Amino acid sequence: MSDDCAIAPPATALLPRELRVSVVICSHNGASNLPSTLAALARNASSFGHFELIIVDSASTEDLLSAEASRHSVAKLEAFGVNVVMIRCQRLGLTLARVEGARAARTDIICLLDDDNEVHDHYIARGVSNFDDDRLGVLVSRISPRFAAPAPSSIVRRQHLLAISEFLGDRRIVWDPGIDWCPTIGAGMWVRRRILLEIYSDPPKAVLPDRTGSKLISEGDIEIGIWAGRLGYRRTYAPDVCLDHFIPASRLRICYFLRLINGVVRSQATLNEIYHLRKPPRRWWRWLLLPGFVLMAAGVAATRRDCLREFAFIVAAELAECLGPYDLSDLKEPA
Repeated sequence: MSDDCAIAPPATALLPRELRVSVVICSHNGASNLPSTLAALARNASSFGHFELIIVDSASTEDLLSAEASRHSVAKLEAFGVNVVMIRCQRLGLTLARVEGARAARTDIICLLDDDNEVHDHYIARGVSNFDDDRLGVLVSRISPRFAAPAPSSIVRRQHLLAISEFLGDRRIVWDPGIDWCPTIGAGMWVRRRILLEIYSDPPKAVLPDRTGSKLISEGDIEIGIWAGRLGYRRTYAPDVCLDHFIPASRLRICYFLRLINGVVRSQATLNEIYHLRKPPRRWWRWLLLPGFVLMAAGVAATRRDCLREFAFIVAAELAECLGPYDLSDLKEPA
């Protein structure tokens, strides 16, 4: 993994006593998104500057800091004492980028952000305060959508597929180690560095590479949560640790969303098969029952607004269940 990534400059400085958390932003050609992401972090640094920032350039073909607004925010961060480091990864892959960011980090607490996330004020201070509990391994932020265009009702009903967590509500939730599955969404995930390095040691324990270019494989973040629990750590949802997730109009198009549903459902099936989370029905039964299911889906969709999309999405999910888990030989290891 490290052979495909170059760290510049190397993190050789002594660890400052006040440094509490390493914020890792992963980006592939996200220069247009980064200005608002960096500006929000700069606002956090004005009141709580005890963090470092690692930007992971995941095989981009553009200069991520080309925008004047991004460079201005980086300058503000550095003025508040935040060390900003850029890592260049030659290989695509969201999990690859996140793990390399963790390897470059100088603290044990990692905050993973995407380039289309805008954290709220006091986000860093509120998040890091949770880790006084040594048994806490993963923290899930409250993620709200910021749609670039009005979202159809059929997509709003499925917005959790777009890495939105606000459906979890206003109360704190704790998942103990005995619980395997929990919604550990990667955008705004806080995780102990030692967990990531343990999961992605050589060979890695986890198998899902998550987003890799145009491939919509997902659930790599859920797999991190599974392993954190199996390593004996709690996971928690903290509703006061808030960020907004920008959703461009391109992700509201029906073709993209059909591909997204297929990727999420098949990725979930892969996790179910590997970790025995639940026993799915035999796939050949699903194929036999598919015509009847399509008729039922048509009836359900007819009762809802945006019925054509609703019908397409219901059928797409069932088709993905019929196709079942990914062939693991087709999934490249992230490390």
